Amino acid sequence: MRPVAYSYERCSSTKQIDGDTERRQWDENKACAEQFGFELSDERFFDAGVSAYRGLNFEANLGRILERIQPGQGVIFNDMDRFSRQNWKTAVDFLERFLTKGVVVMTSRNRQQITLESFRKDPGSFLPVIMASHIGHAEDAKKAYYVKKAWETKRAEIRAGMAIRQRLPGWLKHEKTVVGGKIVLGKVIVNKGKAEIVREIFRLTLKGWSRRRIAKDFNARRVPSVSGQVNHWNAQSILACIVRNPAVIGDYRMRETGEVIKGIFPRVVSDEVFYSANASATGQKKQTTAQVANNLATGLIRCPGCGGNMRLNRNHQHGKVYSYLVCSCQFMGKSNCSCRPRYELFESSLLALMRESTLVRKAMGQQLDEQPDELTALRGKLQAADAKLNELMAHLETAPSRILAQRVQTLEAEAEQLRAQLQRKEAEQKGTVRPDAAYETFARELSEHAQKAEYRERVKVCLRQMIDKIQFVAKTHYTVLFRGGATLDVILGPSGGWLFSPTPDWATGSRVND
Repeated sequence: MRPVAYSYERCSSTKQIDGDTERRQWDENKACAEQFGFELSDERFFDAGVSAYRGLNFEANLGRILERIQPGQGVIFNDMDRFSRQNWKTAVDFLERFLTKGVVVMTSRNRQQITLESFRKDPGSFLPVIMASHIGHAEDAKKAYYVKKAWETKRAEIRAGMAIRQRLPGWLKHEKTVVGGKIVLGKVIVNKGKAEIVREIFRLTLKGWSRRRIAKDFNARRVPSVSGQVNHWNAQSILACIVRNPAVIGDYRMRETGEVIKGIFPRVVSDEVFYSANASATGQKKQTTAQVANNLATGLIRCPGCGGNMRLNRNHQHGKVYSYLVCSCQFMGKSNCSCRPRYELFESSLLALMRESTLVRKAMGQQLDEQPDELTALRGKLQAADAKLNELMAHLETAPSRILAQRVQTLEAEAEQLRAQLQRKEAEQKGTVRPDAAYETFARELSEHAQKAEYRERVKVCLRQMIDKIQFVAKTHYTVLFRGGATLDVILGPSGGWLFSPTPDWATGSRVND
């Protein structure tokens, strides 16, 4: 059986998502896996709009690959600038974290392989990493410098009342004239069609409509977005980009300082409408901490149709409350996903599964026991190096030797390198929780606090430390994917009850009520 390799794709801007970058990187990485004898995993790790200049991808899907990948497996990048655009030292340090796990790092564009052995013995294997990171970092740093200077000029022009040369709010536009074959921006004017959409949002807000209701109505009626950058509405953008945007009354807010300069734009609503709508929006009911925590698996549950998040939704009918999990995209009118599992049955089955300590410990332990404790191994190597160094020093004192002195210097350097590596690893693991340790905490929290609303947040935290995601396959079937790669399946009965796969020792199949 061929070893598994994971493909990592990244683009810096969300605008690139509409292009061909993800498919192109995936296809090239797949061909690379075939050439080097790896089986490419079907699981996708694509970071869209994630900056490698600030290392945010280390905390996103690239970090997830590092957590999951096993010794002997591989990770493939289209090019090393997809891996990192930070300074070269940070990039090389993060690369070494992959290699010390026994992972093969590959690039599909130039068909290069890097292993721990080649990293230590062949500088040519990692020099492309240094150059790609250095060049990418230098380009981004220069870009950041010029962008900063451009913004300083723009802010000065805005304060002086000069024409704004940046992107305007969607309901405004520049008058344009052609002078000497060049387009010259004139005064800012109102786009009447889009301005009317903005006014409708304020009218509905003052009528008591929530932003979510407005977004759902606009999506159903296919009202075009004001910005023109997206094809759907959501509650957050309505509030932040329109209802609370002082540009609707002609004012401009500086991004960095929050300073408001009045009378820069033509207004589209009155001060009375703007401030009344903001007071109404601020006064809308907010969820309490206890309400937010009602869904124990918030952010973990995936829809079987589109793969998006599933959220808790409640319907009130005939004096009763019915709780279901619904696809967030469907809820916002962006998809037609129809899977609606009963939440009470889902939560009961999930907690019952997590109570099966033997089953869960076995699922997580099989992954963890196979992996050596890296900190213990480093401490052992350092201890052995120090012991050998003390032995050589004793010999050197009794019988001075040039060769022995050189050996001592070499061993001292190796010990210092091990000590630095150990300190770095201890710093990395400080504050992280192993899934098996999280399970012990979870079992304790579950027995003490599961039915107390004020403590359910603790149970949520423990679940997130153990579980990577919960993927619904159908309305009555979901798979729990633990951190480390182990999986357990849960089958829900049509009228209550459930079965687990693999089946615990006590189960006989009678739990599902047909």
